[in-house]
Amino acid sequence: MNEKKNASGCCKYSKEQRQEKREQAEAQKKQKEERERNCNLAKDQLRNYEQAGYIYDIDKKGNRVILDEEKQADAIQQARDAVKQWCGKT
Repeated sequence: MNEKKNASGCCKYSKEQRQEKREQAEAQKKQKEERERNCNLAKDQLRNYEQAGYIYDIDKKGNRVILDEEKQADAIQQARDAVKQWCGKT
């Protein structure tokens, strides 16, 4: 590795290694923030679906089409799966 010794003889990281560590830390921070944001969105979607009297979709003409019970159950399950994916729990 590109280690240098300072005046006391102790090893320290090179400028490039410090920069790489900073970049890695920044990337991890961004991933964590994205995960938290997606978790919150997934939770909100699930809560909305579970509290809704009905769920609708938009057709090609822009009209609302109310989902039948089976499709509504599928939508709720997909929302639960998204919560598991982004939050690690239900």
